[in-house]
Amino acid sequence: NAPIFGAGFGIQYHPFLSINAEVASSGPYTPKDVSSIAAESVLSMRFQRESGLHWVLGAASRLGSADAPAQRFFLGLGGFAGTPPTPDTDSISTFASNDNCPTEPETHNDWLDDDGCPDELSSLAISVHRSGHPAPGARIEITGPEGTTVHIATSAPIGIPEAMPGSTWRAQASLGACLTGWSQTEAAEGGVELVVDLQRLDGQVKFEVVDADGALLPDATVTFTSDDIACIPTTPQPLPSGTAMFSIGVGDHLATITAPGHKIVQVPVTADALEETLIRLTLEPSLVQLEEDRITITERVHFETGKSIIKPESYALLNEVAQVVVDHQDIGRIQVAGHTDSKGSDAANLRLSQGRASAVQSFLISAGVSGDRLISAGFGEAQPIDTNLTNAGRANNRRVEFNLIDQVK
Repeated sequence: NAPIFGAGFGIQYHPFLSINAEVASSGPYTPKDVSSIAAESVLSMRFQRESGLHWVLGAASRLGSADAPAQRFFLGLGGFAGTPPTPDTDSISTFASNDNCPTEPETHNDWLDDDGCPDELSSLAISVHRSGHPAPGARIEITGPEGTTVHIATSAPIGIPEAMPGSTWRAQASLGACLTGWSQTEAAEGGVELVVDLQRLDGQVKFEVVDADGALLPDATVTFTSDDIACIPTTPQPLPSGTAMFSIGVGDHLATITAPGHKIVQVPVTADALEETLIRLTLEPSLVQLEEDRITITERVHFETGKSIIKPESYALLNEVAQVVVDHQDIGRIQVAGHTDSKGSDAANLRLSQGRASAVQSFLISAGVSGDRLISAGFGEAQPIDTNLTNAGRANNRRVEFNLIDQVK
């Protein structure tokens, strides 16, 4: 029957721990027959167990001079019905105002470690593409906050599992001499995909092809070859007026120039992205002519003395022969016939002529002629075309002929 007035303040220091301060007083309206203090201050600590029970430990101090103990201590036990709070296992208590997730633990990974919330670092998936498809084999430099690492791209992305959100990442990729590209992004929670699209870096190359008299050859053709096939045209390119400009990937390549009735010429080509390259060529008359029943050559095929080894000085001639055979599928099969002069025994000359014919056959195959179109035969000294009594005559008899066996009509 005695009213008590009071005020209190509590701090939830932890999901399972609170500190409370109270001031209570019975006031001036307490009946005279009620034993009561005039006022009391109380400080207590409450520890909440996961089971729902709680302990209270506290102390009180008398305020004023009423008939009551100056201090008292108390221990209490209580409980509540309901779902107990979820524990927060981070080091940031709810006493701190920056614990934004008081029922979830902080993730300590050097990223927002002072907000009291779980979080995760960013994952990066870095890949290199060309024309929308993976470009395996590309060299890729990945630069992040801690420096640059070098990788070789595969069909699967390169993974960076832990990147600080907000950090900048750059990927520079190249494939061969002429394909290059770069891309940049910022890491973010949840993961980021970084794709580098390779583009061809081109240089301008101009060709001017003339004959021995300096006149432009309107039927000339240029064919490019390169270690980097993506840097060059894949088909022969015409020079309709004897001159043309081409855009090819930067780097070092090889150009083969042909024109009907003229020798084949091969020249190195270096394409530069910063300046135009001019290549002016003079084509000499061809050493190879296609006739009705044979392919004639205006020079002899030279071999090492007494051997079946072709001298390098004859490579250009045989390349012309190969080009004629490849360009004229209608002529069918070709017999490569070897002949010698009369010096030496018949058997030795027969073996030598057969060996030289086989060597030329192998050269033509390596130059692009189908092996099904070539037959080699050695005739030794049996079919001379000149006298064997003079050096000049014997030189004429030492020859290789290309006979058309069965032209396709």
